[in-house]
Parts: sequence; C-alpha cells; structure tokens
Amino acid sequence: MKRIDLSQGLGLSREAFDCLVTDIYHASSQEGCFLLEGHGIPLQLLREARQALRHVFALSHEQKMSAKRPCGRYRGYIERTTFADDERDGPPVMYEGFVVGTEIQPDDPEVQLSDGMFAPNLWPAGAPDIQQSLSDYWQAITKVSNELLKLFAVSVGQDTHVFLDYFYCPLSNLVLLHYPADENSDCMAPKPHTDSSAFTVLLLDDVAGLELQRRSGEWEPAPQAGDALLVIVGEMMQAWTGGLYRAAPHRVRSPRNTNRATLAYFVSPSYRTMIAPKAGELDNPIFHFSAGARFKQYVGEFD
Repeated sequence: MKRIDLSQGLGLSREAFDCLVTDIYHASSQEGCFLLEGHGIPLQLLREARQALRHVFALSHEQKMSAKRPCGRYRGYIERTTFADDERDGPPVMYEGFVVGTEIQPDDPEVQLSDGMFAPNLWPAGAPDIQQSLSDYWQAITKVSNELLKLFAVSVGQDTHVFLDYFYCPLSNLVLLHYPADENSDCMAPKPHTDSSAFTVLLLDDVAGLELQRRSGEWEPAPQAGDALLVIVGEMMQAWTGGLYRAAPHRVRSPRNTNRATLAYFVSPSYRTMIAPKAGELDNPIFHFSAGARFKQYVGEFD
C-alpha cells in the first residue's frame, strides 16, 4: 500500500507539493486507500486517544447506557450489534460502538435543519477523561482531514476549497469500534462495504481484522500502520471526482483470540450538501445525490 508523507509536501518546495498531490491522485484512483505519515498529530495525543478507546468499552454497562444513542440520532453509545445490511449464512460479525461529533447545543438551528442528524454529543457518566481525550483527538484529526480535503481538490485540478466549503456544519463523526474476540471468526465470510463518507481516517490497533479489496478483486489485510493513519476513499469523494477516485471496498473479521478496537473518523459534509461531480464523469446520475439523505438513510438502519 502506498505510504504518503504529509509533512514532505506542506510548506516546502513547489516540487515537493506537486509530488505529494500526484501521490494522492495515484493512490486514490488506483486502490482508493493509502497510509498517511507525517500527519503532525503528537504521539502523546495518539496514545491518549487509544487509551480513551479502550476505556470506553471497559466501562460498566450502566455508564455506557448513560450515553446510549437516541432513536434517529447518530451520537452516543451503540449496543452490541451487527452491520444492519449484513445478510449471509453463518455467525455474524459483532461489534459495539461509540460516536461523537462536533460540539453543538440542543437549541442550535442546525439540529432542526438537519432533522436531528447534527445533534449534541452524549458522554458517559463519570468518565471526564474520555471526553477530554476524544475532544483533543477530534480537533487534531479534523485539522488533518481539512488538509486532505484541500489536497484531494488540487489533485483533480480544482481550487483548494472546492470541497472544504461544504464543511461549514459537517456531519463528520468519530466512531469508536470494538470487536469482541470470536472463536468462530475463521469460518465467517464478512460482507464487504464502501463508506458513504468523503473519506475515512482510521487509527488502527495492532490486531488484524480489517481487509481491503484491491482493484484486481483480491483481498489483503490492512497493513500494520503503527502511528500512521489509514485513509480510505468513500462514496462522496468518488462522486465528487466523477469516478476518478475509487471508493475502496473493505470488510472486517472479528479477531479469534483477542478483542480489536479502532478509531474511525468519517469525513462528511454538511447536511444540506448536494453532491455533484467537480471532475470526471460530470453527468453520471449515480454521482448526484443528497449528502443529508444518504446519511439519514444510514442512521435509519440502526433504528
């Protein structure tokens, strides 16, 4: 998998910047994913985010349920479940989740305008360290994603803000995912999916389970990333680029002997954004849709 060093292209020479943009174009159009190094997030902050990830799922049931996700909203704790559309024979892949996003007050007009898709965060009772660590990581990963939005735009010949301008009240979410160990994992055939977001930024642990489908159709395990971030192109970026970029199919296998946990940052624009290509196949109808409607449909699968 292509490794891209963000620090080599930002604030340096024009030649280095052009090489960075070219690397992003090739990685996104060929496989739809890449490892991002030099992202600038301090190692201490990454450690604290990983500690918060483990802490959330080690909380008591009562603490978790104090932040349970309300019906019709996509913030808070998600009890152990399977992917809503995961229909296949054999035992399902189970997970539990915890979702946070941009801080917003309940009476903010955006809550009503977005039909509740943009809503206040819910934090578990008695765990202030979790809120602080995840809020700090949210700010840092948002900064990285904003730089990537600019680079994605430039890489397809657009102005730096052509995508970023749609993120005035973003539907982006930081999703903490926990996959319990399952001794039946070897006989599972996880259903692949693509993310509806513009792209997803993953902070992985060292437990295998995530698999990516190459353009050839072959499946391969996600690489050991360490403190690098795994970037996976989603359906909105595929649409914005008129099919130039590939929304990468991926799937998750439950670990056999140990639990697995991941921090996934899904980068999505504001609710009222109408997605339409800025490059590539400008008139292809599959690349024209409402970001809010797509997101609401996804959230409805949990209700």
